[in-house]
Amino acid sequence: MTEQPIPPQPGQVTAVILSGGRSQRMAGEDKGWVELNDEPFIEHTLKRLGRQTDNIMISANRSLDRYQQLGIKVVTDQHSDFPGPLAGMYAALTEMETDWLLTVPCDTPLFPNDLLQRFISELSENPNRIAVASDGKYLQPVFCLIHRSLADNLKNFLDSDGHKTGLWIRQQKPLEVVFADGDRQFININTLAELQDFIASQDNSHE
Repeated sequence: MTEQPIPPQPGQVTAVILSGGRSQRMAGEDKGWVELNDEPFIEHTLKRLGRQTDNIMISANRSLDRYQQLGIKVVTDQHSDFPGPLAGMYAALTEMETDWLLTVPCDTPLFPNDLLQRFISELSENPNRIAVASDGKYLQPVFCLIHRSLADNLKNFLDSDGHKTGLWIRQQKPLEVVFADGDRQFININTLAELQDFIASQDNSHE
């Protein structure tokens, strides 16, 4: 019998920071340790996420000792060849001790401070759905709240060589949660040039 999710509560959510990619467009450097304003991305993400939950894991496949020195549980992909964010999500789903998983990437330093709160609110009457963020125009599939009962579904997708996060999320008929000012909140930094552009944009921002 399929497990029937109950509405998420703050104490029943584990958050995972997705930092397990190849970072090929960032000159191969482990993106979590690329510095923004003299502080690595992973630290920026931990601070922002720490305002929303104390239960945090990191998904990583490199620099493991360095990540572990942060004093936070680190999980690695169970699927080889860096298949992308979904592999990190699956690893976290199998390692967490809570019912729900919140996912965020390490390269989006301005993601919403009320991300988890909004997801919980939206799922309170729809616990059978995935909550996924939207900026009003586009889905942001790496920002989502997933119930542990979807672990097998995700494993099957990965085992069949599925890698596209948005495709798997859309297959679950997600509940889209639109965030105001999402065009800025969901800026992600993939290259050194984008990093410099982001730093320059901060000079004109009150963020």
